[in-house]
Formats: sequence, structure tokens, C-alpha cells
Amino acid sequence: MPYGYLGTQPNQTLKNTGVLSVTEAAELQSQGKLGGSLELIEVLQPSGVNSIDTSVLPTHYDVIKVDFNIKASGAANVFHCRVYESGVLNTSAIYEYAILYNGNEVRSSTATSAYLGNFGGNQTQGYAYFYNLSDTNEYSYVSFHNYDNSNIYWTGGNSLPSASLVDKLQFKNSNAVQTFSSGTEIKIYGIKQLWVH
Repeated sequence: MPYGYLGTQPNQTLKNTGVLSVTEAAELQSQGKLGGSLELIEVLQPSGVNSIDTSVLPTHYDVIKVDFNIKASGAANVFHCRVYESGVLNTSAIYEYAILYNGNEVRSSTATSAYLGNFGGNQTQGYAYFYNLSDTNEYSYVSFHNYDNSNIYWTGGNSLPSASLVDKLQFKNSNAVQTFSSGTEIKIYGIKQLWVH
């Protein structure tokens, strides 16, 4: 099916460029053929463990989205993430983050993991976008938003000041003795990018 311009159609030099109708855009997105389409990579459902790793991530995504609904075995936890660089887990104190919540700011340039959310009580839900994970010429960074059981909204970003191949992620509870509880779900998506050359 050809897709084209709305209204009068000028001479096209590239196939399928121009303004798409709402119907055409919805159809292309449902087929996974429109930039910005989410492609599910993996669903993690940790229970009774303190951390969980993803499988090896595909390298053809510029952006990875993570949706999370986390339940923990106790209160006062932070939901963190570490990266594997070419198969090696990076636990060095080089992660950087800045966070805003209730008019307050928290930041660090020497953290041992990226910050993805805070627990109010024992649950949090939110999402994060990971950028440049497979680009060995760029630093990787993360933006996130989450809402906790104490009715606090958290937003912030992280950076890994290392131009490297990030091929896996590790999600963890900040408190080593507390674990993820049943009902926890972490969904990892790739965001399809379509470029016209």
C-alpha cells in the first residue's frame, strides 16, 4: 500500500516521504514500520533476589526504554542499575546522577550504580530511557521518572562517562539484604529508528 502526502501531491523524489494521515501513521506504527515504534526485547520478573541481569541487548537500537513496577521486601530502598561493558559488570564509582523530588536535589559524581527510582514504603513504578548503549564513540546516559508509594514524584538523569559498548544491564535493590518481591516486573523495549537516506 503506498503512503503519501495529504491534499495535493507534489513530485516525490523519495518513496513514502511527506505528511502521513492519522490512519496511515497508526497503520505503519502497528506494523512496527514507523520510527518510534516500541519493540519488546525482554520481560524480567525477579522475586526473592537482590539483583537481576538482562540478556545480551541488541545493538541496533539507539534508545532502550525500560518500564518498571518494582516491589521490595522492605522499605527505604533505591532502585539502581549497573551496566555490563563488553561482558564485564562495571561496579566502579564513576556513575553520575542528578535527581529532583519535592523541590529537593540529590546528586553524585562518584556513585557505584545509576539511580532509577526511590521506594516510598516498598513499591515504585516508572520508566527510564537509555541512550547510546551500543555506541562506542559516545557516553551512555539515562533519563528516568518514577512515582513511589509515599506520593513522591522523582525525575532525573544519569551518565556513564565511558565511551563503551554496553551489552547488558543489571537492575538491583540498593539494600543488599532486601529482595525484589513477587509482582515485580521490568520490561525492556528497543525504540525503532527509521532514517530516510
